[in-house]
Amino acid sequence: MISPEQIDQARAISIVELLAARHFKPAGKSGRELVYHSPLRTDRNPSFYVDPTKNVFRDSAHTEHRGDAIRLVM
Repeated sequence: MISPEQIDQARAISIVELLAARHFKPAGKSGRELVYHSPLRTDRNPSFYVDPTKNVFRDSAHTEHRGDAIRLVM
């Protein structure tokens, strides 16, 4: 059984560091968000946004692709 503390620890993993470990680098910045090419699909234009302060992501091309580090790994 996974404890609530373990879930909180998993959510606290930096999405920016998680992407960097998989060789994804920001293609730019939009306000406070970092913009990447999507790690979830092939795209020509960067459309994957990460808010490092809130540690959440969103993919502007697929509205169902958004969430925290747990959701990204899933």
